[in-house]
Amino acid sequence: MKTMAMGMAMAAAGLVATSVNAQPRPLPLGPDGSGSATGIAIGAKPASELLEGCAGFVGEEANFEVQVDTERPSLRLRIESPPPSDAVLVVQLPDGSYRCNDDASPQDFQSQLDIENPALGTYRVWIGTFTNPSFTLSVSSPPRETPPPES
Repeated sequence: MKTMAMGMAMAAAGLVATSVNAQPRPLPLGPDGSGSATGIAIGAKPASELLEGCAGFVGEEANFEVQVDTERPSLRLRIESPPPSDAVLVVQLPDGSYRCNDDASPQDFQSQLDIENPALGTYRVWIGTFTNPSFTLSVSSPPRETPPPES
């Protein structure tokens, strides 16, 4: 598990987020297509600056980068944060577009994004917050099943 810590400083004009890691960190996936990281996410940048309608606040830079280098049927990114926290998940896809999620469902206040047939490339991941900033990011992407050889 990797730990990402972000600090926050108060300025006279408002909040200023300062990241211990100025650049996104790679989050390697294991042979089974999964990986995880824990940390604290604090940011003052409105997530809506990345994607209109996206709620919450994120850091200036992505927290993690996930590299998809083999074809897979799906990619799931999920944030688990302890109550009463409310995390937000923003992902930039390899084509430059963004996806955002605040609550996986009306009953599930954790953030989750499912991407079917993910494109090969780098997925930049921002983890933001409304309240308590601690989180665990889980990534899973099962390998594509190869059909049995024809006889």
